[in-house]
Amino acid sequence: MSHLIKGVAYLETDNILTQIFREFVFLEEHDVLQSGSGPWLISHVCRSWRNITIAHPELWTIVRVLLEDDPDKPRTRPDEEQLLSLMKLALERSQSHSLNITLNFTLAEGILAEHLIRAAVAHSDRWEKADLVFGRRLSPQFAPIRNHLSRLTELTLWSLEDSVHPFKYVQHAPKLTRVTLEGFHHGTVPLPWHSIVHFSEKNSDQTPATRATSAYLDLFRRNPQLESFELTYVAPRSSPQSVLTHASLRRLATSEPIIIQHLTLPRLEELVVKDNEGTLPAINFLLRRSKCSLRSLRLLDFAFDAETTTLLSLCNDSLHSLTVEWAGYDENVNEAMEIMVQKLSEPSFLPYLQSLEILINEDRDSNLDDPVVDPLEPCTISFINDAFVKMLVERWGRRGTAKAAFQRACIIVEVPSTLNLSMENGIGRLQQMSDQGLDIAVVVQDPRGMNFDRVSYVYTV
Repeated sequence: MSHLIKGVAYLETDNILTQIFREFVFLEEHDVLQSGSGPWLISHVCRSWRNITIAHPELWTIVRVLLEDDPDKPRTRPDEEQLLSLMKLALERSQSHSLNITLNFTLAEGILAEHLIRAAVAHSDRWEKADLVFGRRLSPQFAPIRNHLSRLTELTLWSLEDSVHPFKYVQHAPKLTRVTLEGFHHGTVPLPWHSIVHFSEKNSDQTPATRATSAYLDLFRRNPQLESFELTYVAPRSSPQSVLTHASLRRLATSEPIIIQHLTLPRLEELVVKDNEGTLPAINFLLRRSKCSLRSLRLLDFAFDAETTTLLSLCNDSLHSLTVEWAGYDENVNEAMEIMVQKLSEPSFLPYLQSLEILINEDRDSNLDDPVVDPLEPCTISFINDAFVKMLVERWGRRGTAKAAFQRACIIVEVPSTLNLSMENGIGRLQQMSDQGLDIAVVVQDPRGMNFDRVSYVYTV
């Protein structure tokens, strides 16, 4: 024992602490203006810890500002001058390291917001990732970043306005590869398209309906390097366009049929699609035209009907990962899943599927702002039954055969619910597969909890 204790004395404790601090800082979503969070919290523990945080500038490279001047909430922060000092000190301590910047000015457009933007903009040459949430009035404060974004690789712009406004300061960012626009339109945000590989545009319903389908198709036509495209905006109908072949796109996330029906994507590997009117037929025609080897499919709010079966059959010999997600729960979910379990029990159906994920989210839109709404009535998840377990056992049992065996099965239910009582013995079989190496989890919300404070039951992991 003495030789073990002697060895401990030679451990490089500073290096160990530094690694722990990195994990803490990078995982915690701290606000740099809160002196009791992130690296500030660590530096206040003792002199030794403070010295470590100051000696390691990488601990200060996540600069997140969440400023909300909500008159209904009491001000719990120090005065504005002290907040600005915290911001500047954090930026100073990061030295020359690349920065991950988040500036969220929801409901805040005062002098403090302007000063904080100026402090961050002064270091824009070091921005590597930037997530900016602001209104039209603050937009001009970002003008100095023009031609000073040499390290920027990822950009997210969120508009707080009901109407689109221009943002013309990021056209010269030579390393920019990933862009997400929320409430902006790509026509009002000049971008260095030659380098962008991943593009996402999520416009609100208030966006003026002036976005012709051709404007989005032109993005594909002019940018052959695109690999991922996401659009959550119903484009207005326009004159028919010719079918466009894009040879590089690997990921598509849109449910707008008029966009889908004009594309041929021979290298498409990942598809995310929501059940809108006309979406499934358009997707099925896309897959037939493209003759691609789709490996990952995410279906949102789908009924398991003939069109869905056709969709899955079109990628029957290539699909490795399937995610099915619903926004809320009703008996239609059980019905759809029972049909899916029946299909998955067929040996020839999706024979190479390795990952199955089922997500039933709580539909919070109806009671998010109403504290008097009663908790959702508990439901019984009946599709997780003996047939479901038997299907998993059969799929897991394919190990060592020509067909692919399940590697992962995850069911997460975010509504108060219970499993079928007949499942008690089935849980043991799931646990046995888990012990043998299957990555499996069945998680439901405790029906005894209240709204968002429920504790999850993890039946098997």
